[in-house]
Amino acid sequence: MDLIQTNNNKVENFYTDGELNKYFCDNSKKYQDTNVFLRLVMFDQLRQKFGFEIFRNMMIEARSAPKASLPTTDAERYDYIVLTASKVTGCNLIPFFDRWKFPFSEDARNTVNANTQYKQIGDFTNIVGGNSFNMN
Repeated sequence: MDLIQTNNNKVENFYTDGELNKYFCDNSKKYQDTNVFLRLVMFDQLRQKFGFEIFRNMMIEARSAPKASLPTTDAERYDYIVLTASKVTGCNLIPFFDRWKFPFSEDARNTVNANTQYKQIGDFTNIVGGNSFNMN
């Protein structure tokens, strides 16, 4: 059974039922405390922009990394996602992850922001909707 397709919590429903907008408008909501299907929308938006290639390349990075360097805590995993997604896309994805209220560290922020070779991406104030992931 496909997890994304179970019951009424389909990922695509979050684009149209107002839940995504509610999440972005409520500053008290934290990413890690939201519905798991809502959290999947963030990854769906990365897929829409970069294709499944982003996830393939992130897995290649993880498999080729020394085991001792892989994350072991949730905080390290969040940082790993931000750092690796930015690396494999060649884009500074900090504004995207900020808009999603993704809980990554200042060290990860500084590492990504320090890489001047990464493309800068646009504003994510209008991240709700199918065409919300635009790059300048």
